[in-house]
Amino acid sequence: MILKVHRDKEFDQRIQEYLSHGGPASLAARKACAILEKIVRRGGSEGIKFGRFTGKGEMRIKNCIKYDLGNGYRMICLRREDRFAALYIGTHDECSRWLDRNRDLDYDWSTSPYECIQVGKAPSSTREEGKDAADLYEEKLLEQLDDKILRKIFCGLCRRPNGT
Repeated sequence: MILKVHRDKEFDQRIQEYLSHGGPASLAARKACAILEKIVRRGGSEGIKFGRFTGKGEMRIKNCIKYDLGNGYRMICLRREDRFAALYIGTHDECSRWLDRNRDLDYDWSTSPYECIQVGKAPSSTREEGKDAADLYEEKLLEQLDDKILRKIFCGLCRRPNGT
C-alpha cells in the first residue's frame, strides 16, 4: 500500500521541459503526470498498476519500475515499502544511460530533493474524488439510459419468438 509519492526535482524539471517542447515529448509528460495523479488519488488501495509497464522490467536498480509512455519515452520510478518515487523521464536511450549511471541506486528518502505528496491528498480538481473523466462520462451516460432506449439498442434480445 502506497502512502507517499515523491517527485524528484530532476524529474519535475524534465516534465516542465517536455511540456514546453510539445509533440511526443509533451504527450509523454502528460501521461507520466496522469499516472502519478492516479497513484496519488488511489494508490493507497490499488498500488501502482496504472499505465503500461515496459516489457522486460528493470534489474539495474532494486525495486525499480519502468513505465512505457509511448513514442519511445519511459518513466523510471522506485517503490520501497509504502513510498513511491518518480525519478526520471526520457527517451528509451536516455533512460538506459540514466539507469547505467545510477546502477544499484540507494535512494535516500529523507534527504533527496523531491516533492512529497500524501496519497489521497491530491490537489483539488473539478473531478469527484477517486473518479477520472472516463468514469464520470460513463455515469452521465448511464443516467440518460432508460428501458425504452435499451430495448431499441438490444431489440434482437428483447423480441419474443412470435415477433412481438
